[in-house]
Amino acid sequence: MWHAFILSMLLWPNDPALPTQMPPEAWKALKEVALALEIVGPHENWATDFNSELRYVRRHWRVLRNAPPLADCAWLPAPTFARELCCFNEGYQAHLQMQRVIYPHRAEQINEILNETRQLYVIWDAARRANSATEAWALRRRMLLRLRDSIGDEAYYRGELPCWVPCARFDGIVVVKD
Repeated sequence: MWHAFILSMLLWPNDPALPTQMPPEAWKALKEVALALEIVGPHENWATDFNSELRYVRRHWRVLRNAPPLADCAWLPAPTFARELCCFNEGYQAHLQMQRVIYPHRAEQINEILNETRQLYVIWDAARRANSATEAWALRRRMLLRLRDSIGDEAYYRGELPCWVPCARFDGIVVVKD
């Protein structure tokens, strides 16, 4: 009965006026529904105000209805690896910003490369945060949604992430073969 009540409150068109204190069965149902909808994980803390927690679940359920499930994290690289790639990207951004100062006559071209690099950072940061087990489930699913929107459905469902920096833009890189 409580599960049906919670589901009806999630589907209700506007925020229902409920008391802040509810029976333990209502809390249990809310937590189970939030867990099944992948909105709140078992490791996350809950407030003592039922009404605010219901609003939290309602708000995230509406935003995440079309977000990929957490199971999609299985194809993403480990968060530590993705963090290292993000750090490399940030270093490259700093390099480009310095190049813009040193070579003002190339500022337009450098700005273009810098914008590409920033877009790739957003993609890799989303991959890192989506696959981080310590993050809130709602945030992880928002990051999966951002990732899918950034790289497109086709690349997302093939599990293809772009390079973490615009490698095609690297000038003068020499490959040495042993």
